[in-house]
Amino acid sequence: KLFDRVYYSAEVGATKNQSPFWDYVLADLHKRKGPNVNTKSCLYIDDGASNLAVAEGLGLKTFLYTGNLSELKHAITAAA
Repeated sequence: KLFDRVYYSAEVGATKNQSPFWDYVLADLHKRKGPNVNTKSCLYIDDGASNLAVAEGLGLKTFLYTGNLSELKHAITAAA
């Protein structure tokens, strides 16, 4: 299994550059992993650079996906 959980903004009902999306994600992480979950152990992948800034500000590792699968595989491996 490659990821523990994948979050989609359409499921949450908020865009990825809005606080309600990240409130949901962080609350779910705390519920699933415990209150002391380390956000640095989370990898956020997006093809929009503007969405990465919010995640970085919350302490998540981020990766800007540009269509290069080799780079994506490397980022996932490095984050594991």
